[in-house]
Amino acid sequence: PRSCERLFEMIEKQKEQVQKEGTPLQTTVLASYLEIYQEKMYDLLVNTRTDLQVRLHPTLGPHVPGLIQSPVTTSHEVHELLDFGAKNRAVGATSMN
Repeated sequence: PRSCERLFEMIEKQKEQVQKEGTPLQTTVLASYLEIYQEKMYDLLVNTRTDLQVRLHPTLGPHVPGLIQSPVTTSHEVHELLDFGAKNRAVGATSMN
């Protein structure tokens, strides 16, 4: 959460600095929430639990097709996504102490 706040502060400072120079700056921040549970990966920003796979793109490197990338503009929106995703996490009971 603090890193998200810092990220948006840095973006805002950069925008202000670039605007003083007369050049517009456009930024896009995308947020995803992935869970690895029992050797399977799930997108926590959707209500259905489908197993996702990591793929290797020749230029972009590792990526997960089908993983939701939600655009966010504030740290508050990131917190909302984290809260939503936390409700979709798998919670399992164990027979350990």
